[in-house]
Amino acid sequence: MADAQQNPEAAQPGAGTNIFVYKHKAAAAPTGWQPFDPAENGATDISNDLKAEFRIDLVMGPIVAGEFRQQPGSAVLSWPFTEHAFLFEGSVEITDLATGEKAAYGPGDGWIVKQGSRTLWNVLEPIRKSFFQHTE
Repeated sequence: MADAQQNPEAAQPGAGTNIFVYKHKAAAAPTGWQPFDPAENGATDISNDLKAEFRIDLVMGPIVAGEFRQQPGSAVLSWPFTEHAFLFEGSVEITDLATGEKAAYGPGDGWIVKQGSRTLWNVLEPIRKSFFQHTE
């Protein structure tokens, strides 16, 4: 927590951390980012050039939490987990392929998608989001 007090503008994960701080309009933490592989995460890259990365801040059994960022692009996603997400920057449209329901999200918006859902994920402007995922 001392790190968060020294730099409250950035997410402050770390060994022994019990509270993770994510600030709207703040720069993402500079370290710990890994390339996102669509195939390993239930996604089919339909833009043929998906550029995304993630950082995991917490793993507790079936729960995973962290940050994700992506450049514009589209994918069909069969969600391998239930996810609650909060968008810090950018814009994304999510279409439920079972119902045709489509929603657009911008900074300050959040959503929950149930495990097993199939969606069209269309990033219109570069995004950064926090996520909290649970796998049954």
